[in-house]
Amino acid sequence: EYKVGDSVGLNCEEAGLRPLPSGLYKCGDSLTWEPPLPADLRCTDEEPFVPDSQCGPGEKLQDSKCVCIQRESCLSQPESLCILHLDVGVTVPMSLCSFHAGRCHG
Repeated sequence: EYKVGDSVGLNCEEAGLRPLPSGLYKCGDSLTWEPPLPADLRCTDEEPFVPDSQCGPGEKLQDSKCVCIQRESCLSQPESLCILHLDVGVTVPMSLCSFHAGRCHG
């Protein structure tokens, strides 16, 4: 049981697993969680996307050279961004990894 204003963070019971997407959730005045609990919330051993600090956004270090990461390698990442696709005028859910990969590829 939670009261308005209470906050919770989530953990996974099994060793080596962590919640993805991770976050802190607060019981709001309307008796809903803020932000809303994501539909794809799960326990996983997936590594979260962390950009390579030696390279630019959307790049990885390969053979001592920065190259664009492939968007396909981002499929396991949660779609935590809402991107406006200007060509068609709609918003598209996308992971941070996919966003940076797309910008890198042009």
